[in-house]
Amino acid sequence: MIQVNLKEAEAHLAELIEEAATGRDVVITSAGFNVRLVPLPRPNRELPAGPWTAEQEAELLHAVEFFEGIAEASWA
Repeated sequence: MIQVNLKEAEAHLAELIEEAATGRDVVITSAGFNVRLVPLPRPNRELPAGPWTAEQEAELLHAVEFFEGIAEASWA
């Protein structure tokens, strides 16, 4: 288990997220409380059944990745 205080976590957040994503327990402590970083399951990238062409499927997946990038950037 990795346990760091809030100041350390702020300085090394990217590394801590990578550790948590691989399954390691990461706990951040601050002012008497503890918070655990927990990875969320990856979204299912399968498309609903339909008459999709390979080009349409690739275009849709590209759009999804683009909008996910915007959503992630808004959290930064």
